[in-house]
Amino acid sequence: MIVNFETHASNERTFLAWVRTAVAIVGFGLATARLGNQHSPLWSEVLMLGAGAAVIIIAWARMHHVRRRIDHPDRLPDDGALAELFLLLLIVALFLLLGSFAVHVSQDSPNHSPAAAFSDGSQQTVLYHPVAPRPAIGQPAGP
Repeated sequence: MIVNFETHASNERTFLAWVRTAVAIVGFGLATARLGNQHSPLWSEVLMLGAGAAVIIIAWARMHHVRRRIDHPDRLPDDGALAELFLLLLIVALFLLLGSFAVHVSQDSPNHSPAAAFSDGSQQTVLYHPVAPRPAIGQPAGP
């Protein structure tokens, strides 16, 4: 039997929760940009993947730090400066990941500009309405 098994299992579950969070945010950001027919610049994808990797690496380092503290023969207080530093770094990396997600998803595509080009070379701003207005009740549904 592993000594302090429940505590070690809890530590690993916490690490896996951080990994799940990072993977979900990165995956959702990439999928949203792809499914929304948006062309996002490469730098925003690299920023988001890098921030996700930073969350996972810091969570892994925190898990190993906590594992050493669990296995320590003496009873240690839970107010270690290094443990607080890992948690602070994780929170900063998570906010960086969320910020890069917002930047990645909100990139405007150059192919979807509101200016429409005409055959004579002129441009006109066009407002797009994704849903056509519905006719009033009792009105015919056509021009």
